[in-house]
Amino acid sequence: MPLSDHYDGGWLRNGWHVVCVKNFRMFQYNTGSDGVEFEVADDRGQKSKVSFVLVDQALWRLAAFAQACGLEREAAKAYEPARPNSHKALVDRRLQVLVVPDGKYHKIDDWAPLGEAPPALPETQREPSPDSIPSGDDIPF
Repeated sequence: MPLSDHYDGGWLRNGWHVVCVKNFRMFQYNTGSDGVEFEVADDRGQKSKVSFVLVDQALWRLAAFAQACGLEREAAKAYEPARPNSHKALVDRRLQVLVVPDGKYHKIDDWAPLGEAPPALPETQREPSPDSIPSGDDIPF
């Protein structure tokens, strides 16, 4: 892979993207709670990750993600978040994800099934256009 392929950092920027779930990993949060992290990538190979804590009070987020991935209710009945093999059901599935700024980095903040029109981005979450970024000559000192 040439170096130029890495000039954009290889990560998804702000906005909605059609992605495919590429992989997952199980891990443990510092609090001791179990979690699962999914890696997603668009057709150009730009990536991002989204994590879910596997506690009963928060499983609604993972269920919404699985639903956006196209997992039907009947298949979800066999999906046991504590079992790593269950997460394989989401690998290779396509969906739309919303990437937003999170300090210095970007994070996945929302998701939607393919074919569903995602909501418009608020102006504050859009990437600045190159024309709106001041050049060195435009910065007053």
